[in-house]
Amino acid sequence: QLTRRTELDYRPSRIVFDTLFARCPSRSYLDTVIRICNQSAALGSARAVSVTGAITRQPTVFQVFPAGGRTFPLVLQPGECADIVVRFLAQDTTLQFLDTLYVLSTDRCPGNGIIPLSGRTQQVLAIRQPNGTTPIASLQFPPTCPGDLSSPRAWNWYNMTSRDVIIDSVVFPRTLVAVRLPRTPYVLRPSSQAGEFEKYFRFRPLQPGLVRDSIVFYSHLPGAPCHFVIVIP
Repeated sequence: QLTRRTELDYRPSRIVFDTLFARCPSRSYLDTVIRICNQSAALGSARAVSVTGAITRQPTVFQVFPAGGRTFPLVLQPGECADIVVRFLAQDTTLQFLDTLYVLSTDRCPGNGIIPLSGRTQQVLAIRQPNGTTPIASLQFPPTCPGDLSSPRAWNWYNMTSRDVIIDSVVFPRTLVAVRLPRTPYVLRPSSQAGEFEKYFRFRPLQPGLVRDSIVFYSHLPGAPCHFVIVIP
């Protein structure tokens, strides 16, 4: 067993983030701090060491920057410490993310400053086609005369968790007619991943011309500090 001491010390040496919920505007990221200290004096050769930068392989998922508004490089005198922030950004999916943080420095010991990262994002509510697998990015309707109803566009909502999801409201324009849409608030059970009747929207234009608008789904997970928003153009 070898215990290696390096000029720079990193605490913690591994980061495991809590779960982030997808599509939660009030909590779109999580931050944690790594403290880097110059311990070169304990090795018998005290000197200033610079932290020149920090990178990850997935910068859209894990971001790194100095704390307190500082910028790279960070010059640390013997015994001095500085903090860098590692930020885990929410994604619109359910996935486990694994990455490695590489802290670049003038430390004489090669291979120092390599910190494993992990985090998970959890999708709570999904709007999909009735097959349960195909996401709906938008709903497009055929040309329809004012006052008439278009052919229906099928969709369904899916609870992606093992807990109840509360659908607080569904907001859609007057030019749409909803079919089988229950009154809200509505409790979406975990079994809804397979057991809900498919639902429909039909287009009923009020006047000629191109209509662009959105359907917005608002929901929350009891006990979680998040309200989720899904917008379907």
